[in-house]
Amino acid sequence: MITHDYESTFIIRADADEEEVTRLRTRLQEVIETRGGKVMVFEDWGKRKLAYPIEKAEYGRYIYMNHATPPDAPAELERIVRIEFNIVRHLTVRLEDNVDFDERVPMAIQAQKRRISRATSSVDDDRRMDRRGRRPTPSDRIGSPSPVRFENADGQAGGVEGMSIDGDMESSSDDDSSNSNTDD
Repeated sequence: MITHDYESTFIIRADADEEEVTRLRTRLQEVIETRGGKVMVFEDWGKRKLAYPIEKAEYGRYIYMNHATPPDAPAELERIVRIEFNIVRHLTVRLEDNVDFDERVPMAIQAQKRRISRATSSVDDDRRMDRRGRRPTPSDRIGSPSPVRFENADGQAGGVEGMSIDGDMESSSDDDSSNSNTDD
C-alpha cells in the first residue's frame, strides 16, 4: 500500500472544553486509522492569539498531527473537519511521497524534538545574535501562552515546562559564568 507523509494543523475554538478537544482528537485519529494510516506525532500547542479574528474570535487552540496515510485519507479527513463545528481552520500538507512508516517515525520524532527544544529553550538572548547580526528585541521572544503537550508514536508523552523530551527533569543552573563572553 502506498502511503504518504502528511502534517495537519487544526485550529479549534478557544472556548472548547478539554472533553471536546479529546473527542476531536479521537475522531481525527479514527479517520486516519480506518483509512489504513498511522499517527506518528500529535502535539497540542495550546491556546494562542490568531493572526486575524476568525468568526469574531481572537484566540484559538492549535492541534498538530504528523501522519502517514494513503493518498485518499486527507480528503476524508478534510470532509470530517468541515462537518465539525469546533474546528475553525485546518491545513494539511503532504511532506513526502511513498514513505515506509517504520522508517519515517524516527525522523518525525527527531523533528518533534527540535520543535520542542526551540519552544522551550531558555537561551540568554542578550548574548545571542540573530542571522542578520542584530540582538533580538523583546517582540522576538514571544512564546506560547500555554505549555506545549505532545505525544509520539513511541508512546512518549509530556510537555510540562521544565521537562525534557524524554520526560526527565531538566537541571537548571544559575551559574552563567561558564557561558559568559569576556571578549566584549
